[in-house]
Amino acid sequence: MTSGYVASTYVIFGIYVGIIILHGMVNSLTVRLNGIFNVISVWWHVFGSALIVIVLLATTSKKQSASFVFTQWENNTGWNSDFYVFMLGLLQSQYTLSGYDSAAHMSEETKNAQKGGPWGIIRAIVTATVVGWLFLVGVTFCITNFDTQIVNPTVGVALSQMFLDSAGETWAIILILVVLGAQFFCGSALTLASSRMVFAFARDGALPLSKHLHRLNKDKSPVAAVWFNIAFCFILGLPYIWSETAFSAIVSVNTIASSISYLIPILCRIVLARDSFEPGPFHLGRFSIPIGIVATAWIIITSILFLCPISYPVTAENMNYASVPFVVVIGLCVIYYAIWGRHWFKPGGTRILEPNMTEVEGSLELSGEDEKAELSEEDIVAAA
Repeated sequence: MTSGYVASTYVIFGIYVGIIILHGMVNSLTVRLNGIFNVISVWWHVFGSALIVIVLLATTSKKQSASFVFTQWENNTGWNSDFYVFMLGLLQSQYTLSGYDSAAHMSEETKNAQKGGPWGIIRAIVTATVVGWLFLVGVTFCITNFDTQIVNPTVGVALSQMFLDSAGETWAIILILVVLGAQFFCGSALTLASSRMVFAFARDGALPLSKHLHRLNKDKSPVAAVWFNIAFCFILGLPYIWSETAFSAIVSVNTIASSISYLIPILCRIVLARDSFEPGPFHLGRFSIPIGIVATAWIIITSILFLCPISYPVTAENMNYASVPFVVVIGLCVIYYAIWGRHWFKPGGTRILEPNMTEVEGSLELSGEDEKAELSEEDIVAAA
């Protein structure tokens, strides 16, 4: 930021590899230690966001007016349609409102999961909404020059430029470290959730190498699934060496795919099982169908927008290629199921069991009182 040093592509990739290895090491710990790590993450995000806002408000001499914060309209996309630009702006909130499904992926390791999981999702969304809103409003008041800080920041990142202009170099470095720490916690939580997804799929025999990926270590952690994810992340990162555009297209499919995965059970609930659905201990009652309809509309609209180009005129460099890896991934999954999986796969069952596991009514249960779920509801909120 201050020395003028520009890291090469290989240096950036090397840092990336180092970070995902650290994520693998963290998530190879016991479930209880992972819970503590995620609770620390929550407080890091909350107090870190508060620190950033307080420092910026205290050090920014000339703050923006409320009219600028809440009514100023800036369109630097090249598109003439204000409605289209507004809809593109909504995608930022969709980026934020993702990842809370970690509560579902961690349910087998959660006490009272049938209630703790859903409440973990709700509390995570409420917390992210409140903290995120206060953060964005506070930071926006501290924009001193929209063009030099937001549109064309000298240091390349808008928030870093604001830190530097308002608080000076020392505070800027401290606040950037707060942001980097938050990003590291997020990456670790994503690794945790994805490893549990791989473990669950492998336990049902739905992945290649399932016999190896579903295994637990002596601390009852799916370490093999964790490092499978790390290896997969390494492979996904390789295209960055040759093309940043290709890499961006690959990783951008994440939010779309996550949204579609949320959409499927919601649609099944409100369309196929509206009358036959049997609610569990936690349910939305008479609001279930209306909320499901709103959620369906939101997911469909935002998923379409995620495939749309952001800048005009559209060129080969700024084209949104997210649809390409999305179609490839979905196509491979369909082919995999059509040729092989449909002959034996039965969802909801457990095909491969560890010696210390028993299959109870189509679900997994650990044998022995000392092997029951270890995560509390607070832990699951932290993971989400």
